[in-house]
Formats: sequence, structure tokens, C-alpha cells
Amino acid sequence: MVRILAFALAAIAFAADGAGPIPAAAPNCNVASPPAESGETGSHGILIKIYPRRKDIGAGYTGCQTSWVGQQGKWALLSVLYFEAGDLRAWRMPSVETPPPEIFCRFRSFQLEPGSPPQCYVPDPQVIPSPSFAPGCVELAIRTGNLTNECIESLDR
Repeated sequence: MVRILAFALAAIAFAADGAGPIPAAAPNCNVASPPAESGETGSHGILIKIYPRRKDIGAGYTGCQTSWVGQQGKWALLSVLYFEAGDLRAWRMPSVETPPPEIFCRFRSFQLEPGSPPQCYVPDPQVIPSPSFAPGCVELAIRTGNLTNECIESLDR
């Protein structure tokens, strides 16, 4: 879980330029806020929502997996992972700069493609697509300080 959080928080800290390689019409690529069935992850009181959950993404999936972080009662985009036939092809991240440019890392077979911004790196294939706990699990753990056995079993590795 720490590796997932480090991956997600690194996405927030980057800044760069670039045009987007994610098709606008691809499934789940333009989800503005986390649906109720979004999975959850997080650490140290930070809640991250992930949609769709890893368990709902098949080996040949074409579309996106989007992550949001809770900030001041709202959901801020954390990252969008785009897959073509199960292969990670792009990683879109907002920047903390104003106005916020976006970073687009391009991949093929888990290798960075030439022309990707220097802030890009190859994520660990074991955490892509991002795993998550069932909806409500991390939110409950943040409130109570305890992750239930049922929630632990809900992790979609």
C-alpha cells in the first residue's frame, strides 16, 4: 500500500508540458469525479479513489483507470492511466503549477517512449492497474484507525 501511495503522490508533484495521447472517447477516460463503486487506497489520512477497480479491468482492457485525491471536501484528479488491449500506453497527471499544465507519459510494453517528458518514469507493473480496497474501506479506516478483515480481503491484487 505504501508503494501505491508513493506512486500516486509522485504524480501530484510533477510539472511538465505535452499534448495528450489519450483518446477522448475511450471508456472511463473522462470520468469527472469518483463513482460510488470506486475503490479506495491511501495512507496517513489521505484518501484516494480509483475507478474502475483493478478487479474490473480485464487482461485485454482498452480504456482508462482514474484516481482522485480528497482535498478540502472535493475530489482532485490525481492521474489517468490509459490502456490499449491491456498494455499501459499513457499516464496523464495534472501539475501543481498555475495554470496547471498536464504531463503525459507515453509507454509501450512498460517502456517509456521517446519524447516523454523528463519527469516520467516507468511505474512498477505489479501496481498497474492500481489495486484498491472496496468502496468505503479506507474511508472507514481513516475514521476508526482500523482496517477490517473484510476490507483487507477486498483488496484486488
